[in-house]
Amino acid sequence: MTLLECLLILIALSINVFLAAEYEGSNLKSLGLKKILAVSAVFFAGQLVSFSAGYMLANIPFFKAAHSRELEIMCYALSAVIFLLLGLYMFLKAWKDKPREERACDIQIGRIALEACTVALFTFGAGLGCGFLEAPVVSSFVSITCATIIAVVIGLYVGFWQGARFRVFSYSMGCVLFVAIGVEVLIRYI
Repeated sequence: MTLLECLLILIALSINVFLAAEYEGSNLKSLGLKKILAVSAVFFAGQLVSFSAGYMLANIPFFKAAHSRELEIMCYALSAVIFLLLGLYMFLKAWKDKPREERACDIQIGRIALEACTVALFTFGAGLGCGFLEAPVVSSFVSITCATIIAVVIGLYVGFWQGARFRVFSYSMGCVLFVAIGVEVLIRYI
């Protein structure tokens, strides 16, 4: 896996986390350090567990023991399809979802956990793709951790001060990045 692929995946996942945090920030009536830490912890846990699960699933002994070219091509094709489907989903979210109403309320960990689980599905798919492409696991974890925390903090502040106004643009950018990753994998590896 190249550095470009790792960077594109990281940015696309960060956009998805940013969108969820932006929505949560637009719902809050006040923003403090405790709220930022709570939301960051929930998203961090979801991202780390889902990426780990996807990465480990892609690295089960079946895929590692059989070193045939056909199996390698199948794994590369699967990772490309996963990234293309993630891009399609983000495209549909950008243009089909109606903007959510902003309302001032207190932090609700249950709602945030549900948003983190939704975001974690993307990360699970990215973990599968990274596992098939044999991305370096430690640097992937560290970069996803840092990017998640940064995206949550920025998303909460943007959502709190501006509302969920960057939804269509951000979803479109995430779509472009995931599709670019899928196409790049198809061109480079197959």
